[in-house]
Amino acid sequence: MSSAITGKPDVLKREAAIVNYLRERPEGAIAREIYEDVSAALDDTISRPAYYKLLDRLVAAGKIDQIDDEQDARRFVILPQIHATNRLTLDDVYEMLPFVESTESMARAVEA
Repeated sequence: MSSAITGKPDVLKREAAIVNYLRERPEGAIAREIYEDVSAALDDTISRPAYYKLLDRLVAAGKIDQIDDEQDARRFVILPQIHATNRLTLDDVYEMLPFVESTESMARAVEA
């Protein structure tokens, strides 16, 4: 997942690192915090605007959400819904049980 020549992380690795970073912070994080912490953890050298573009792309893809902060900063959070980047736990399955009509519909919900 890294460039063979430079050893730098690629876009997918950056996206996964951002999602994992936000998963550990239920209150979310502002764009500057994400850039500083994730780029330091990955030993990444891309610019802050490049990280901001990546955050915008994750919002557009529905993987994370952007909320307005009191200080007019962009705060990003993990979406509460199930997504391919969100882990599905057994507790989540138990919560869905009253709303599914068959095992087939449960399987479709888990695969989604």
